[in-house]
Amino acid sequence: MNALKGLMGSKKAMAAIVGVVITGWGTKIGIPADNLNEIVYLIIAYIVGQGAADWGKSAAAAAVAAPPAPVK
Repeated sequence: MNALKGLMGSKKAMAAIVGVVITGWGTKIGIPADNLNEIVYLIIAYIVGQGAADWGKSAAAAAVAAPPAPVK
């Protein structure tokens, strides 16, 4: 249950779910394939960008958590 809560709190996971839903329903509601491709590319770019931002946060947190040893 905690894994599901963690997944639903993830921006990247929610964007992926939205991408799958839009791809599945897009053709049924009449969105042209070219437009669907553009939407999916935007979602992929968002996921990659959010991943880079999250990676930067974890690197910064690691630097704060473990400061370098003093030089003697």
